Amino acid sequence: MRALCFTLAPIVVLAYLALSIALTVIEWKSWHGYDIVWMNLLGLLFGFVVWRVGAIEARPSQEGLTVRNIFSTHFYEWNQIIDAHLPLSSSWAVLDLNDGTTTSVMAIQHSDAGRARSEINRLRTLIETNTKGEQ
Repeated sequence: MRALCFTLAPIVVLAYLALSIALTVIEWKSWHGYDIVWMNLLGLLFGFVVWRVGAIEARPSQEGLTVRNIFSTHFYEWNQIIDAHLPLSSSWAVLDLNDGTTTSVMAIQHSDAGRARSEINRLRTLIETNTKGEQ
């Protein structure tokens, strides 16, 4: 999925650029200069969103877990994370944090079925292993 998104993002931008040029070349009568600007801005926006979807990840390290969702990136130290689970009411995994809040982990999605369950188990093991001496 990551490779697909990183390949598709520039294609989306170039497709919008090509369409705006084509509509200018054929001199479509309802096509104006500001339409070129808006079409290319939309292409950049859609390309950026596709790029960010490809950048979604949950990367563990010795210090903690970096969670990169579509529009945000957060680092959580292991002692901040109480549990990880995959609730039926959510499309992706959820971290329970020690301040009483929760956060989504879009990198682990229900639609991945068995892989999602194994990743949740792996994440739980990492949480348990890295917080064992701190409780």
